[in-house]
Amino acid sequence: MGHRTVTKQTMSLINNRTGRVLITGGSGFVGPHLIRHLKLHSRRIFVLTPRTIVSDDTNVEYHCVDIRDRHLITALIEQISPTSIYHLAGISAVDVSWSKARGTYDVNVTGTYNVFEAAMHLSITPKVLNVSTECYYGPSVRGFSRGA
Repeated sequence: MGHRTVTKQTMSLINNRTGRVLITGGSGFVGPHLIRHLKLHSRRIFVLTPRTIVSDDTNVEYHCVDIRDRHLITALIEQISPTSIYHLAGISAVDVSWSKARGTYDVNVTGTYNVFEAAMHLSITPKVLNVSTECYYGPSVRGFSRGA
């Protein structure tokens, strides 16, 4: 695994200290780490997750939702009106993607479309960081660097 750096645009999105942040797939592998980082900046964080999460953290509001439910996703995004969206929701496990191809497509493609479509119809279009997995890119011959 090579050395990776974060672009200025990504850091700008992460360090944006104002507004309302929406995280899809916030109960996955990356989500709790991102939530912990964003809480350092006293943000109002909204998390969409397929699991029921019970939390007494008043800065984080969890919504148990199926990313494929276009009407519910649209209603929640309109209600939250985020200035930033971190789209982490998706199925990245290769074995699951093969054994449940239709479900994977529905979550990864249709779910992403639902989030993007709802975001585009807000009065103020939020910044969106769409996260994926390294599985789609294959191994790197050289590590990532600033010039890569």
